[in-house]
Amino acid sequence: MNDLDSVVQKAKRIRRVVDRRITEARLIASNGVKLKGEIDLASADVDLYNKVAITLASIGETRQADAQTTIEQLVTRGLNAIFGDDLNLSFHVVQTQRGKTPEVKFLVKSSMANGRAVETPVMDARGGGLAAVVGFLLRLVVQLLGKTDPVLILDESFSHVSAEFERPLAEFIKELIDKTRAQIILVTHSDAFSEFADKRYKLKLVHGVTKAEEV
Repeated sequence: MNDLDSVVQKAKRIRRVVDRRITEARLIASNGVKLKGEIDLASADVDLYNKVAITLASIGETRQADAQTTIEQLVTRGLNAIFGDDLNLSFHVVQTQRGKTPEVKFLVKSSMANGRAVETPVMDARGGGLAAVVGFLLRLVVQLLGKTDPVLILDESFSHVSAEFERPLAEFIKELIDKTRAQIILVTHSDAFSEFADKRYKLKLVHGVTKAEEV
């Protein structure tokens, strides 16, 4: 092998090392972005549950029981309408006391065929987008309890919901809108929700400008 061949082979080896390190760097960066997204989502969930707790605390003891029942019944009905009655899901707001500090826990209970019940904190109940559905229903009920006309802007809020549950979720959202004064603006890549929308817009990027076209 002459000197030129030796240099070429060495350059190829260096190139392979560089390519491998670039790939590793991109993977690390991708994982970092994914982790940041999960942290942001968890932080948003914590803020939401704190807001529900504050709302319950602010309405006085005489109304707390009724408000808690309303929350539990709405979320429970939504979970069963979307994920199916066979899972026997129920949502529970559990108020406890740690020392002098009041705490509120949010649990999803699933009744098993053998009579056993499994309780899972909502923060840990990620399967099939369950936590996303609970979060949406809690945001809605907080606004309803505040006696405001709810306007919710949801940006890919149901991206973690499995495709098989998208249609029953869309049907339940439509039912809620018909029964309340809620207005919902939903940004989504899924076509499952468009059938139930009053107005539909498709966003397009044209020459670097985002344009909305009614469909």
